[in-house]
Amino acid sequence: MYDVVELVLQPDNVVYLAAATQAAGLLLRAQLLLRLLLLAGSGFYLTYYALAAATPLWEAIAAETLIAAANGFGLAMLLLSRSRWLIPAEQAELFDMLGELEPGEFKTLMRYGRIRTLDETEVLTVEGQVPDRLVYIIDGAVEIEKGGTRFDIPPRHFIGEISLALDTLASATTRAPAGAQIVEWPRERLVRGMRRHHRLKLAVDALIGKDMARKVAAGGSIMTSFQPAGNA
Repeated sequence: MYDVVELVLQPDNVVYLAAATQAAGLLLRAQLLLRLLLLAGSGFYLTYYALAAATPLWEAIAAETLIAAANGFGLAMLLLSRSRWLIPAEQAELFDMLGELEPGEFKTLMRYGRIRTLDETEVLTVEGQVPDRLVYIIDGAVEIEKGGTRFDIPPRHFIGEISLALDTLASATTRAPAGAQIVEWPRERLVRGMRRHHRLKLAVDALIGKDMARKVAAGGSIMTSFQPAGNA
């Protein structure tokens, strides 16, 4: 075992190991493994610079240390963005409802929105008009009025998502009752945020896509499982 370690720590072998480790990392798409392998490669390079000559190559050591420190900082930020403790306690339930978001993505998304409970019945969208916000219903059935028909849909759905995704007018008028709990994101503010943060756009697109798929899959049952609210 000692002979193997001694062989590996030979300067010529260490530099090859460093290059191979970092090359392997660059071939990966997983950010965590990529950064870990790059960090390991930096460690091997530092070992090489310390052992390659009678006197350590201090300039190269200093440069590689800076690179390793920058990579280490990026690694720490990556791990932090995946840490659930980023999420405030009052938003933890919403985070679980939405699903499929990393804590960092969720925190960025909520920077543009707010959670509130309605004091009275509120119109969320008007058919034929551009919605001024994207809404997610946490609690409370929502009345949908479309084509002269009214029906209720359950909570845990987005409202105004098709208009946002396709940049179209609202396809229905929707009303949430007093006591309903919603999350709302002002449309223009959210759009600006999505332009500024590519990962936020990807996260919103994924949430909307999932919600639309659920509505399509349950489309018939949504209208039949809930009692009509009346005729227009």
